[in-house]
Amino acid sequence: MKKFDIKKIDVITNDRTLDYYENLLKRFPEYNAIKREIKLTNLLEGKRVQFEIDDIKNTGVLWGMLTDEPTIDPKLQDSCFDTKSMTFVLNGNKIEKLTIGITPLKTEKGKILESLIESDIEIEIREFSIGNSILYFYVSLPRIAA
Repeated sequence: MKKFDIKKIDVITNDRTLDYYENLLKRFPEYNAIKREIKLTNLLEGKRVQFEIDDIKNTGVLWGMLTDEPTIDPKLQDSCFDTKSMTFVLNGNKIEKLTIGITPLKTEKGKILESLIESDIEIEIREFSIGNSILYFYVSLPRIAA
């Protein structure tokens, strides 16, 4: 297969606030400065804010899973993509849009994801959370009519 470029896909965020991503985002050094800027912008201007975390590869792995049943203990064999970037659009503290840049992994599930993308089959990326914290992203297997 060809080398796969980074694919940008919107995440279904279920009307979350940025607080749900706090534990995930604090792993990235640039987030502290971004967080201060967001608070200042919201106080002074009260308008939408967009920011990007684009140095994910240098601060740890953020894999996505391909599964119909996300669990608190995801299995490595369900991993299908590596998250390269996250772009948030906020209105106040509410996430209006989250787009992640992904590349499929060379795993069995990664090859399935790559095939779905190359076939222009629409995929949905969702977030898996426990309590008020996002743990990882996952792709639900698409339903194919018989």
